[in-house]
Amino acid sequence: MLGAVVLVVFVVLAAGGVWLATGGRRTALRTAVDTDQLLWVVGGVGLLALLWAAVVVAGFRMLLPRRISRGRRALGALVVTVLVAAVVVPAVWAGQLLLTQRELIAGVFDDGDSATVDDSPTRSATRSGSTSCCSAGTVARTARGAHRHGDRGQHRHRHR
Repeated sequence: MLGAVVLVVFVVLAAGGVWLATGGRRTALRTAVDTDQLLWVVGGVGLLALLWAAVVVAGFRMLLPRRISRGRRALGALVVTVLVAAVVVPAVWAGQLLLTQRELIAGVFDDGDSATVDDSPTRSATRSGSTSCCSAGTVARTARGAHRHGDRGQHRHRHR
């Protein structure tokens, strides 16, 4: 029974890997920048690590003979502990990286403000105090965030 479960999980993961390598790249990139989907990926990584650890422990328990010395039992438990740690530590590390990426994306992009369009009415006047040549909301901002014109009133920004 345990072998069938492991085989099914392995086949599903292998098929998912083939799909990601061939046709699922766009989906993977969208997932990597979507804060809600990143939470699901963290949960999936955690669940997969938990199931893998359960398979290691269950396999050890099933293969353990009834009569075994304490030393061999302790050695087997040590090997199982190392194997579980080899699964759980990278999964925790991956989860931390995914959550860090989620926080970064949320901090940079989820504020609802545009980084290139100034919608405020106070920016509608030029340096001379006259009305702007551009309507608010259509002005592209420079790297410093200012709406700039050239020496003779020429535009240095693009209209959308």
